[in-house]
This record gives sequence, structure tokens and C-alpha cells, in this order.
Amino acid sequence: MSEAKTNVPKFASFRPKPNTPAPDAARASERTSERKHYSSREDGTREKDHRQRHHKRHRSRSKERTPDRKTEIEPSRIQPKDETATLFVVDKKGDEKNLVYGSIHRYSVPPFHRFGAGHVLGALPSTKIDRDYGDEKGIVLSNWRNFRSDFREKYVFSKLDRDKPRLLKICHEVESEVQEIVEQDFVPLQPRGKKRKRRRSDDADSFGSDHDERDYRSIYGTVKGKNQPLDDNLQYATESDSSGSEAGRTIKVDVFVRQKNVELSRKVEELPHDVEAWIALIEHQDALTRAQDDRRSITNAEIRSTADIKIHMYEKALDKTKSLPDREKLLLGMMKEGEKIWEIKVQAERWEQISKDNIDSLLLWTSYLNFKQTNFSTFRHEEVKEIFAKRINTLLEAIVDTRTGNPDSLYHQLIYVLLRFTLFLRESGYSELAVSIWQGLLEMNFFFPKSPLFQAEVIRLFSEFWESEVPRVGEDCALGWRHFVENEGASEAPDTLVDEAEDAINDKDLFGTWAAAERLRNRSSRAPARTMDEVIEDDPFRVILFSDIEKFLIQLPVQSEDLRILLLNGFLLFCRLPPVTALELEDAKKWSKDSFVNGNLLEYNMSWIGGRYFEITHEGSDEPDVVSSLNVPIPNNLVSLEMLFGSGVWPRNQSWRDKYSGDDNSPVPYKSIRNTLGQLAETHFADNLAEYYLAFEFLNEPATIKKISKNLLKKHPTSLRLYNSYALIEWSRGNKDVARSVFSAALNLHSTLSESVWSRDSIMLWRSWIWACLVDQENSAALQLLLSITDGTPNPDVTISPAVLLKTKQHLTSRRDYLISSGSSNFSVVYAQCS
Repeated sequence: MSEAKTNVPKFASFRPKPNTPAPDAARASERTSERKHYSSREDGTREKDHRQRHHKRHRSRSKERTPDRKTEIEPSRIQPKDETATLFVVDKKGDEKNLVYGSIHRYSVPPFHRFGAGHVLGALPSTKIDRDYGDEKGIVLSNWRNFRSDFREKYVFSKLDRDKPRLLKICHEVESEVQEIVEQDFVPLQPRGKKRKRRRSDDADSFGSDHDERDYRSIYGTVKGKNQPLDDNLQYATESDSSGSEAGRTIKVDVFVRQKNVELSRKVEELPHDVEAWIALIEHQDALTRAQDDRRSITNAEIRSTADIKIHMYEKALDKTKSLPDREKLLLGMMKEGEKIWEIKVQAERWEQISKDNIDSLLLWTSYLNFKQTNFSTFRHEEVKEIFAKRINTLLEAIVDTRTGNPDSLYHQLIYVLLRFTLFLRESGYSELAVSIWQGLLEMNFFFPKSPLFQAEVIRLFSEFWESEVPRVGEDCALGWRHFVENEGASEAPDTLVDEAEDAINDKDLFGTWAAAERLRNRSSRAPARTMDEVIEDDPFRVILFSDIEKFLIQLPVQSEDLRILLLNGFLLFCRLPPVTALELEDAKKWSKDSFVNGNLLEYNMSWIGGRYFEITHEGSDEPDVVSSLNVPIPNNLVSLEMLFGSGVWPRNQSWRDKYSGDDNSPVPYKSIRNTLGQLAETHFADNLAEYYLAFEFLNEPATIKKISKNLLKKHPTSLRLYNSYALIEWSRGNKDVARSVFSAALNLHSTLSESVWSRDSIMLWRSWIWACLVDQENSAALQLLLSITDGTPNPDVTISPAVLLKTKQHLTSRRDYLISSGSSNFSVVYAQCS
């Protein structure tokens, strides 16, 4: 019987390994040397990526498991390894977080060291890195060939100046002890913790002086005193506490800023209709965003998020506000913030809706118009023209509506819109249409028939007048619409006009001859043409029909003289002239400050500007020149008689011919402006208009001013302001005896005028005469005239006494107070100047 088999393990793994051939020993020694070489590398190579180390270990194991193959590899077939693939990385997309946080993530930058002793690859060989100006965020390249030996000595401490101050904060231990110190009845000279620490240090004598200079290998760590401020109660703030500029940035707001935000929010809740409180809260959001840290720049993401918050606040405030001035403030602020986050199309839609919802607000509509005119990416001439047309129609419908409470304000808006529209047309190249609109407006409001007419009849008669092509206002031999209606069209059409023949363009001087031809065409097309005129290239836009201007014509109320003067001021601003003197018309002063209206410097002759305002005056003298300091290209002051006639210290207004070097470069023909002012002063006489016309003639046509002044005085012999203007003209020309006789003759008209007119206008004569004497340093004559005001006539024999002085002062004061109470503030100012 055979013996049973037993399952005994054979332990094959403990068999002795066969002797390895020589190649295996060689490879083992190679791996050993490789491990030794790897262990002796620098510390920088030990921080390689884990995936690369794992891949290398895997390759080493695979070599051990791979059986030996005695295959010979030809040297010619060995491919060299591309080591540049691991040195350079191409990233065409970039990191979007760099735009959000404003800088590159510092841990994404691999460690490196500079090579080349300051030279930069791609820069000039003469430039090197200037380490005196560089910082962690950038470098500065300087030309070291121009290096001076004293340059570095001057900036020895420049690096210290560039170091940013480090913020300090109170230690947490001190903050915890503050409450205990407050509850005590004495003030300790130092914190308790420092005292206990000193006691422990006294007991531990074994440490000695070695305690302060602790070894860097000590388990207690290094001593912090060297990197901390001298005051033990303070410590330096960390970078996250001071700026918060790294990842996970949060807005750390100062306690004061936070408290103010709480107070403003509480005020808005208590007074929801207070617009100023809303605006203060909205503007405070910028302080919250910056967190009183002006050293860092606000990112684009923060700007957009803050603007979005502000817009929501503006919308909440608009729900609580009903008055128009408050809504204007809020809407303008909201649209200003909307520019930061909204696209152009969204802004245009918002502006259009705002202008429709607030039809009575000229400010909001003007802001919408400015947006459309200045947005060059979406600017279209026809779209802007349609905006003007819609606004004019809307205002006309509102005026016709009898429920409108104050139609004068609507007329003011309408005149301003027409002024902006005609300026827009002229600057767009349609000067003929712009001039025709103003001709129609002046004819309809200054030369209207005396008999009352219905609106339909007015349109029919004016259409017949326009289509007849008789001379219109501003043209030679123009008699006006009234004369045409009263004489049933007896006026004759003017002679046919022929444009100047332009020279042919020379190929040798292509641009010069082309520019001259364009200027000639522009000069010829400033005024509208008629159907029989011979124009260049038969331009159909040169002939303006009644249908072209019909929807832009308005007729002002007959009884409103102020509106007609305002319309005249609009025409003067269109012609680049100062408005008529009228203290009660505030709109004209506002319009003259509008950048879209007052663009005079763009049309002035550059040589005249350089010679007028950039010349050196008073060489070798340190005395200030008052006249030259007030002589500015665009004066921002009210036009007075002294400026119109140049009889005082104020500089005289510039001549039209001097501004534009004749008539070639002017926006409106000089002859047309002169004819318009003369025809208006003759047909529709007003004191302020007559003064303006005489001033214009005196500046531009001084040879004929005497004849024109006398003709006006013959037609209006009781106008004291005409006498005053003529006397100032003669005084400015040096004819002082003639001026004195004119002043005396005017002051002797007391018996021919009413008391109200005399007391209102006579003071203008006294004031002008007295100030003229003071400018010429005739002080005694000025004092005699001042004391003669109470008598009403000049008295050279008046004696100076306290009684006379008191009487004169009481007279001037009483007249001043009376005119203020009666609403004549402009004349009361004149009495105040004399008193």
C-alpha cells in the first residue's frame, strides 16, 4: 500500500537566484549611480511635480521587469530627445483672473534668476535694468552710457522713499486688557503681561543674555522683536489686513465708513422723499468700495458691481420722488452710472424713454441730445434731425394745450431747441437751411402784420411771401413780411445772383487747389439761393422752399416783448455774437455757456487768436495789466455798455472783421448780420436793440457811426438810452466836448418825459458820465456830477457840504429801494452803483 500524498508547499520563492550576467550588473550599477546622482541634486529640483516623480519610478520598475534583449541598436537610428519641450510652455488663452485681480498670481510664476548682468533680451545693448527704481511689479530700463557719477549719490535713500509705510495695529492681548483697565481706579504705566514676563525673566537667570539672541534651531522659534515695532503694544498688520489684494479679496471697511453708511441708510428710511439723503447714500458707495485705501486701484469688476448697486438705489429713490427738479438729479446720476455697465443701445433706449416720460424737462432732453450727438459709433444725421423734429412738435402741442400752466417756459425751451437745431444743421453742411429758418422766424415775429390773423391765414400769407422770393430780412432792399401783406405783394424780386467761378484743380498742387475750391463753395452756400440764381453744379439743396421750413416756424405771443428779445438773442448766438444786454433774461446767459452753442474758437482765424491773446505785453514791467487780464477769447460775463463801447477799464468787444479776417471765414455773411440788425432797429425799435446796433456799427463801421446815430435820434428823440449810447461813442473816440454836450442835452429832457420813465432811464446817463470822468481821473468833475443828481441837471457851481452829501445819499437810497420793491432790479443796481 502506497503512502498517501500530502500537500506540502515547495517554497519556490526561496530558491537561490541564478548568477546574473554581466549586463545586469552593469545596469544595476548604473541605477545605483543614478540614485546617488539624484540624491545629490539641489533643493530646487526636489520640488518637482508629483506626477513626474511617479512617472520616473514607474519607468525604473518597468526596466527591472523587462527581460534582457540582446538587440543591437544602430547609432544612426537613435532620435535625440527634445529638451526644449519641457523648458517653454505656450499659453494662447491666458488667465482671465489676471484681469479680475489686476496682477498675476504670484504662486503661478516659476522660480527663476536673472542672467546677463542687467541686460534684457530684445532691448538695446546700451540699456540695462536700473535697480534703483525697480520693484516687485516691474523693472526700469536706463541708458547706462549716459550715466553720471553723481547720479547714484543723489538717490542714496531713494529705495527708502519708495518703501510703502506698513500699517500698525494693537495687539490682541492689549485689546483684551482695555476693559479691565477702564474699570480700575488708576492708570497703569504698562500692561500686566509685560510685568509678569519681566518677573519670569528675572527668575530665570540661567538664560541670561542668550535669551534675547535665541538660536534659529530653538524649539521656541526665532525672536520676533527685530521684525516688530518698538512699541510692545503694537504689531505690524499683515498684507491681508492692510490691502486685501490677494485671492479671496474682501472689502474691509473702516469703522467710520461703516457707521456713516448705517446713518445714511437710517436717514433714507426715515425721510424717503429727501433726495439729498438718497444722493449722499449713493455717493457713499464709492467710499465703501475703496474702503479708504487709496493706494490700490479699483478693479473693473468692482466698478461694475458698484455701478449696479447705485443704479438700483437710484431706481428706489425715483419711486419715492415726484417733483421734476429732484427727478432730474436722480435720472442724470443713474444714466451716468449706466454708462459703466450698459451697452450703447441700452443707453439710447433709456434716454429716449426718459425724454418721453419727462416732457417738461429741458435738461433731460438736452442730455439725451448730447448723448446722440457725441456718440460717434451710432451717430446718424437723419436720426438726430428726427429727434429735433419730434421735440419741436411735442413742445408746440404742449403750447396749444390750454391746460398748460406756464407757456412762457415752453417757448423758452422751443427757442433753445431751434438754436441747437440750426447750429447742428450748419455744422453738418446745411447752412442754407439753417439761415432760412432764422429768416422765417425773424420775419414772422418782428415783421408780422398789424391786423390780427388766424393761424391758418398766417401760414397761407407767409407761404405766399416766401414763395414770391422777394428780399427777406438780412438781404439788401428787404422791406419785410408786413410790407408785403399791406401792399398785396407789390415788392420786386432781387436780381439774379451768380456764384464765383472756381479755379480748376491743378494736378501739381492737388490738395491746395482742392482746399481752395471747397472754401469757395462753402462761402457761396452760406445763404440760401433762389430758383433763378446760377449756383455751382446746380445744387438743389441751395434753394429752400417753404415746405422745408414750415414745421420749424413758430409765432410768439404779440404782447410778450421778452420772448422776442430772447429769440433775437438766439439769432445772435447763432451768428457767434454776444446776446443783447438784458439782466432779466437768464436763459441767454445759460445758453452762452453751453459748449454746444458757444464754439467760437473753432471758427476764429488762428493767426488772429495768436496775435491777440498770446502776445507779450508790458515788457520789462512788473505792474499788472487789468485790461489784458480781462481780455479773454470767450468772456464769461454780462455784456455791459462799457464793454460795448469800450469807455471804461473793460476791454472792448472784438471786431467782426478782425475775428474772421474779413468776411471769408465767418459762419454767416457779415453783410447779412449788419442788414438784419439795422432793419430790426428801424422797424421794431427797442432801447436795448438800438444800443446793440450802435455798438455793432461802432466796432465794425466807425466811419459811418455818427450818421447812423443821428438818424436814430431823429426818429426817437425822447430815448435817453440812445443819447447815452451816442455820448459814450463820442467819449471813446476822444470827442469829450461833444459827449458832454450830448449828456447835458439829454438831461434837459426832464419836462418832456413822464416821471416813471425819467427816474428809470436818467440814472443811466448820470452813471455813464460819472464813470467816464473817473476813468479819465477827473475826480472833482465826477463828484460835482454825483451831487447834482438830486437837482436833475448838471450844476458845476455845487458846493460840497455834509448836508448836500446826506441829501444825495438819501435820494439814491430811496430810489434804489423803490425800484427793488417795484421789480425793476436792473435799474436799482445802477442807483446802488452811484450810491
